[in-house]
Amino acid sequence: MGPRISPGNVYNDISEDDPTEVYAALLDRLAALDLAYLHLMEGPDRSLTARLRKAWPGTFVLNPFTYPDASGPDAQTLVEDGSADMVAYGALRTGSPPFRSSGRKPANPRPAAAHPPHTAPPVRTRTENRWQPAPPSRR
Repeated sequence: MGPRISPGNVYNDISEDDPTEVYAALLDRLAALDLAYLHLMEGPDRSLTARLRKAWPGTFVLNPFTYPDASGPDAQTLVEDGSADMVAYGALRTGSPPFRSSGRKPANPRPAAAHPPHTAPPVRTRTENRWQPAPPSRR
C-alpha cells in the first residue's frame, strides 16, 4: 500500500502556503511506515518534485505535470533520469475509448450496448474487469 499526494496542485482552488515544508515533514513521517510506494501527482513546480524524490527512501511513482497536454511516452525519460521509479498514466493511456493516437483499439473497450443513450452511466465492479450497466435508479 502507498499514499497518493498532490503537493502544489491548485485543483478546486486549493492553496498551500509552503508545500515544500509541509510535504517534507509528511514524507519524514510516512517513510517510517515502510510503505510499498509513494504516488506523487506533480504540480507545476518540478523542483519540489525533485526535493521530495530525494526525501523518499522507497519506490517513487510520478504522475508528471504536463498541463495542458496529456502525459505521453516521453514521460519515460523521468524514469531514465532517476526522477521517478515509475510513471503513472491516466485514462488517456490505459484503454480509454476516446484514445486513438496510437492507431490501435483501446485495451479495455466499453461495449456500446452497455451504455445506451439516456440511461445511467456504466459502473465498474471491483471483482470484474468488464463494464456492467448501472443498477436502475429508485425514483
